[in-house]
Amino acid sequence: MKKHGKTRLGCAVLFAIYCLAMLWLLFLYRRAPTGIRRYNLIPLQTIRRYLVGFTLGWTSARLRIALVNLAGNVAVFVPLGWFLPRLFSAQRRLGWFLLTVLLAVSAVELCQMLTTFGTLDIDDLLLNALGAVIGWTVWKTARGNREKRGR
Repeated sequence: MKKHGKTRLGCAVLFAIYCLAMLWLLFLYRRAPTGIRRYNLIPLQTIRRYLVGFTLGWTSARLRIALVNLAGNVAVFVPLGWFLPRLFSAQRRLGWFLLTVLLAVSAVELCQMLTTFGTLDIDDLLLNALGAVIGWTVWKTARGNREKRGR
């Protein structure tokens, strides 16, 4: 097997592991169905509430929850932005990439609400997409640097 084929296979295996970890994190980690379907469809409402909390001097526990929610929703989707364009050539175009990410995250949010394992929150969609775009930008930058060195 050529080096490129081994690298691609390794990347595909890591992507599968990432997907399994995300399923666990998004649906099973410290969660039980609440039986209540909750949702927020007002953009920036949750983000604004957390940012206001930072300025109001919330307790350290509430601030930690806010920080984990905001930063975590971005960070956990950074790898998605790196894996997709490496594995699928159509994902190298930003438009197709964004469409894929928005559809995938929307499906996750909808499933969380329908199964009552979480809340459908438009702000999660925005933060997750931001994380994926950061990952895509890292991939794009690294690819450009690699191509410059190859010349």
